[in-house]
Amino acid sequence: MLSILSAVVFGALFGYILLWLWIGMDGTFARLPGRTGAPRAPEQGARVVDNGTNAGTQGASNVAPFVGSGMLPSQTFYAIQGGVFNDRASSEPLLKRAESESVPATLVEGEPLRLFYGVTYRLDDATELAAYYVGKGFDVYVRPYALSGGAIQATFDAEDASLIGSFLTHGLYLFDLSGRWTALGLHEPVVIDDASWKAFKETHGRFLEEGNRLKDRLNGAAGKDVETMTTALNQAVMGLVEYIKAPSEAYLLANEQARLDYFKALLAFYEHAVAR
Repeated sequence: MLSILSAVVFGALFGYILLWLWIGMDGTFARLPGRTGAPRAPEQGARVVDNGTNAGTQGASNVAPFVGSGMLPSQTFYAIQGGVFNDRASSEPLLKRAESESVPATLVEGEPLRLFYGVTYRLDDATELAAYYVGKGFDVYVRPYALSGGAIQATFDAEDASLIGSFLTHGLYLFDLSGRWTALGLHEPVVIDDASWKAFKETHGRFLEEGNRLKDRLNGAAGKDVETMTTALNQAVMGLVEYIKAPSEAYLLANEQARLDYFKALLAFYEHAVAR
């Protein structure tokens, strides 16, 4: 039976082969021109609650590198939110509907509980995804979600801190661009140039290697969080490859569920790694 590590490495290798095959002999990835420039205004029905924007172009990530200083920086994400609840039972009708329609959904802990159908790093990507869900008949709105950082636990040594920094930097880069390219593909095909694919592929490889090293270095819940992040984001990258190869709603929704799983594991990692 394959170990989790073997499965992850096999999946990454298979994805890399597909990526290079689709790039083609002339080094250009063959879809149609995508959109760059200023974020689009929200489409009708996609309500936005905004207190800032992560912006950027379609071929580059604007995730700032984490420095190995023993600090986890605060981050702002954009959630496609379906509701807030005082208890889990109240969220069950929406969760059951999402499950019946194969729509990704998750409850984020806190007071109140929040039901998210998706999370992105950029506001314009979130509004695109929200408009898509509105078109499917879901009542959603976009809101910023602040993830508070801080100093990491004293039990992590300098090597741990450095590895955590690079792992999170590479993970958020993949999370950002997988969300960017998925959102661009909702309305029109996208060109992803050879340099962008090469950087994305190389970052994916580093992320997998760092994740496997880090989960073995960290004990307890934090190590489990790293393992979940590694598996979920690898699934999202593989889903993106399939989505670009043959765009379909099934690939889109599976990809977004994997991205939600990564996001929830990232929240858990912050909870377990930051000194309180």
